[in-house]
Amino acid sequence: MGYDLTGRKKDYIRHRENESSWMWIWDIVCNNCDFLTPKDKEEGWVNNGYFITKEKAKMIADKLTKLLKENKINMPDIKKIRGKTMMGYINKVGALKDSGVISGLEMQLKSFSDEMPNEMKIGLMLWPFINFCEESGGFEIW
Repeated sequence: MGYDLTGRKKDYIRHRENESSWMWIWDIVCNNCDFLTPKDKEEGWVNNGYFITKEKAKMIADKLTKLLKENKINMPDIKKIRGKTMMGYINKVGALKDSGVISGLEMQLKSFSDEMPNEMKIGLMLWPFINFCEESGGFEIW
């Protein structure tokens, strides 16, 4: 299961993330993009077709690019991510523990050189999403 981001431009544009990836990407967006409304932030956790406008998509791309270049990005909030599930609800039975989203992020980080700082690894993993935001014309989260 995953998240499909569908752009609104005439040319069909998509960006796909698995659940593990989307949880930490969206958490980074929420922690760094104060221009998003509380509704934007909450609905972004859920893959129900919520629309992020063209203006906000571009602002997300610009903000994350700027912060990455300055090495000032706020890293994911692991405790917050741990409480989210595919549909954005709190997992009351604890099925999403360290073995789920957290290990997914850790596995992705381990795919890079050990000498590379985690902030740089996160930046490299964010670039496809940033490029999608720039080109999407706004997007729906499915």
